[in-house]
Amino acid sequence: MTKILEFWIITKGGIPVFSYSPNSKLNPSLMSSFFSALQSYLLEISEKDAIDSFSIGNFNYNFLRNNRYGLFFIAKSDIKTKPKNIQKYLENIAGIFLNTYKEDLKIFDGDIAKFEGFQTEFDNYLKKKYIFF
Repeated sequence: MTKILEFWIITKGGIPVFSYSPNSKLNPSLMSSFFSALQSYLLEISEKDAIDSFSIGNFNYNFLRNNRYGLFFIAKSDIKTKPKNIQKYLENIAGIFLNTYKEDLKIFDGDIAKFEGFQTEFDNYLKKKYIFF
């Protein structure tokens, strides 16, 4: 059983396009900026692709990168959750998001209001596939 604690979709520049973080009091913009800066820094020093995951304490953060639209899909899970399960989740939810908003993403100007409708699709997917806390 896959347990996702938090989820974000952010732009390469750190704009929080969507977030699910029911137990966190952190501002989504702060988290998005952190993830974006981390990815940029690691790309700069490694000269390779950005990281796929990292751990802090009892939590894993898994990333799925979409180069076409400059997006990161990020899931926070318990460290005991299998990375392949999280990666599959990220691929599925990214597919739903990209299919729904590909035209909006082509002309994205920083206005995230057009993505507010994704909450319903996100909730429906979760009810069918995953347990969130």
